Amino acid sequence: IAEQFCLFGSRDGWVYCLRSADGQLVWKSRVAPQDKRILVYGQLESIWPVHGGILVHNGQVFCLTGRHAGADGGLLLHRLDLLTGKTVWSVEPKDFENRPDVLNGEGDTVQMAGLEFDTLTGKQQKAKVKRLRSGSLGLLDDTWYKRPIATRKNLQLWSVADRPTGQLLSFNQQATFGFRYAKVSGSNGDLSDDAELFSSPMKGSTLSKWSHKLVTQARVRGMVSTPQRLYVAGRFTADQSGPNVLRCYSVATGKVLQELDIPHELIHDCLAIAGEHLFLTTESGLLICIGSN
Repeated sequence: IAEQFCLFGSRDGWVYCLRSADGQLVWKSRVAPQDKRILVYGQLESIWPVHGGILVHNGQVFCLTGRHAGADGGLLLHRLDLLTGKTVWSVEPKDFENRPDVLNGEGDTVQMAGLEFDTLTGKQQKAKVKRLRSGSLGLLDDTWYKRPIATRKNLQLWSVADRPTGQLLSFNQQATFGFRYAKVSGSNGDLSDDAELFSSPMKGSTLSKWSHKLVTQARVRGMVSTPQRLYVAGRFTADQSGPNVLRCYSVATGKVLQELDIPHELIHDCLAIAGEHLFLTTESGLLICIGSN
């Protein structure tokens, strides 16, 4: 959502801009290099779908197209004009050998994983600003959830600045909250030791440091925090056929305040907070809203 517009990308290779007041189409722009389709999981999609959502930064639109840096001509990063949808520039990320990742912007740069691009020219450089990023598998990747060996050599590890790292993070000016996987054997992917849910206060914070050991097989799928509460969703038992659970922790003490069974499989990074409500998404396509009216 930007100004009076609602923007989104699609797996058809186009970016759409709607008027947020009534949903009327303002413009649409094909960012895929060509209008070619392939069959993917039973549906027709562009060879160059738009991944990771749309970033609007400094009044301009940024998006990524392509499936992998090594397939069908690689990835393309685009800058579009917010009012017209016309392409300002398109560049192919260099020295990047993976799938597209979430974009974020700060100052005069846009970041994807460990790369930064000048917003005016598209010129590429290694990321200098210490924003949220992941290992080479990307923030969108959830391979580690079913194949633990994907975490070896920090292939999937979220980090930001000099804060602690984890498979998932939630952070603010007071503390960093995170989930760390159990130890993974680099040879066969076997798990050992405990997983961990932790709080690490920033220097000068009034919060206390705390940590909870979780069973080796724990799988956290989502994490989001408020000044007083930390919400964590996933499986906390050794039995991976058991229920998914939404837990509410005290940010100050780490005490479990409430727990709710969720009888659905959860997607990766499944939690969000808006308008004093908690939103949770499932693999079956459900959007669950939790909170008072």
